[in-house]
Amino acid sequence: MKKMLKFVINSAILGMLLLIGYVFYATYRNSAMTGVLTFYNASTPFRVLFLFYMVGISLFIIVDNNRPAKAISWLLIMIAFPIVGFLFYLAFGRSFRKEKLARAKKKYMLKHLGNRANAQLEFIKRADVFSNAVASKKLVNLLINNTHVPFCTDNDVTVFFDGKDMFEALLSDIKKAEHHVHLEYYIIRDDETGRRLKDALIEIARAGVEVRLIYDAVGSWRLSKRFLSDLRLAGVDCKPFLPVVLPFFSRQINYRNHRKVTVIDGVVGYLGGMNIGDEYLGLDSRVGYWRDTSMRIAGESVASIEGYFLIDWVFVSGEELPANRYLKDVYSSSQTVMQIMASGPDTDWEAMLQAYFLIIANATERVWITTPYLVPSESILEALKTAALSGVDVRIILPANPDHFFVFWASRANFKTLINAGVKIYLYNEGFIHAKTIIVDCEISTIGTANLDIRSLEINFEINGFIYDKVIVEQLEAQYLKDIAKSTQITKQMHRSRPWYHIIYESVGRLVSPLL
Repeated sequence: MKKMLKFVINSAILGMLLLIGYVFYATYRNSAMTGVLTFYNASTPFRVLFLFYMVGISLFIIVDNNRPAKAISWLLIMIAFPIVGFLFYLAFGRSFRKEKLARAKKKYMLKHLGNRANAQLEFIKRADVFSNAVASKKLVNLLINNTHVPFCTDNDVTVFFDGKDMFEALLSDIKKAEHHVHLEYYIIRDDETGRRLKDALIEIARAGVEVRLIYDAVGSWRLSKRFLSDLRLAGVDCKPFLPVVLPFFSRQINYRNHRKVTVIDGVVGYLGGMNIGDEYLGLDSRVGYWRDTSMRIAGESVASIEGYFLIDWVFVSGEELPANRYLKDVYSSSQTVMQIMASGPDTDWEAMLQAYFLIIANATERVWITTPYLVPSESILEALKTAALSGVDVRIILPANPDHFFVFWASRANFKTLINAGVKIYLYNEGFIHAKTIIVDCEISTIGTANLDIRSLEINFEINGFIYDKVIVEQLEAQYLKDIAKSTQITKQMHRSRPWYHIIYESVGRLVSPLL
């Protein structure tokens, strides 16, 4: 009853604000003035109405946000564009009510993985596990506590640095499926690559294999109805993640499923930065070569990926699949230790941000990062600068060319302060680099879907593998050095001599960065 009353009151207030905004717009729509200038041109009754409107939406934004920088940025936009700015805020700025989903997820994780995770906490305290790797031990403890995910010791991990290799391996494993295939992707294209995946899924579905697909409703908004209907007719169960019917009145448009995973028979899992489409295989001439990092996992950790899929499936379909049919006890001859961690607005903590902050802050020798976007929170920026100033070798590889204008320049707005602190920044020149990896010292690496930006660390649904294995670190290190050889380092002198209009673009990017 209380929740219903609160909903009615909030809806009434929002409706009143929108009505006032519309009246003001309808009266002055022919005026070239907006914001404060319009206020001075208005008659006294409309000045009072406008003040009421501005105070109302300001309070609405302040109450709705727990991040002051974000709230201030939106308030500045409201001053400049009172009507349009508020509509954009409703679409992109509001906080997601996560309590219900968080409780459901926590209940599921504790039921199927939590007991093991809690037992491991006691085991780590008593046993000599990770005794020579302080950062690893801290990270294992953190991920058990903030996401209830256990670490797994029996895993065989194959890392892919090229989209074509990864996609061919993925198709091969899918065609060998005997029981089920579960897929979850942010972007799926209806192009040659997407249709190859579709044909493979149709083939196994007709052979009796259970196939379920979750696609993000915004990331895959161009996916044709024909593509989906072909899959459904063959028996593939396809569900959109958080479909948006009225974007400007739905906060869900801002909380997207950025995960990219596949699980085959509960024994093999794929995870990484690659979506499904021609561009991710370097087949789009407009983009050129696409450098990404993904991994194939066979072993214990597949159960964690499967578990996260089953949770998301409940959310998108309302169907709770029996875990004992899909969560398998799988063992591998390899002994790669890792944890699979998912984060998003449905978690109690900003788990990915906490994990990134911890490994950067605890590094003693190096932090080597590859990310397509560099718009992190202030805490991550301070961690990077502090690490570099303390003598840690901090390097960041970014794309030389933009794929999103504002994010590109918001990323560059952070260059000056990072370079001055001693962080080495490289721009990748051979096509587009989309990998999301971090190497810390010789003991920790992470591969996944989370970029080093606010959207990945605080807003979107993401998934990463945190690996405690020197062999994997060495593989990532070798590829990192290859990528640096194809990159240009941005020195202090180069940054100071950049064109004047770059400074303007960066200033705009810095202003909007809390909103990205």
